[in-house]
Amino acid sequence: VAAVKGGELAVRGCVVEFSRTGPGAGRGGAIVNYRGDVRISRSTFRGNVAAKGVNGSATGGTDGGVVGVGDHLYHHGGTNNDPGSLWIDYDTTFDGKVHAVNQASSDQSI
Repeated sequence: VAAVKGGELAVRGCVVEFSRTGPGAGRGGAIVNYRGDVRISRSTFRGNVAAKGVNGSATGGTDGGVVGVGDHLYHHGGTNNDPGSLWIDYDTTFDGKVHAVNQASSDQSI
């Protein structure tokens, strides 16, 4: 699990499998980005789960007012002058599906 807060993360040619955040996390199962710059290319995400307890049940809420939950990735676009960015190429898959993103500055849940 990677958390980015105001920094940079590049994921290239990686396989990210079966990451799980615990109850109350309320964010991405594999990657959480808050005002950082994240670039993902040629990678595979499989079986990641966000904000679930040991038995797989939902937590019933999210952390810190963050409303989106992405099993693989959560990108919080932020507010004010520094929203961060997210870029995902067409060669990256999330449970077998392509979800390309070109410089998103708004919230994304994948």
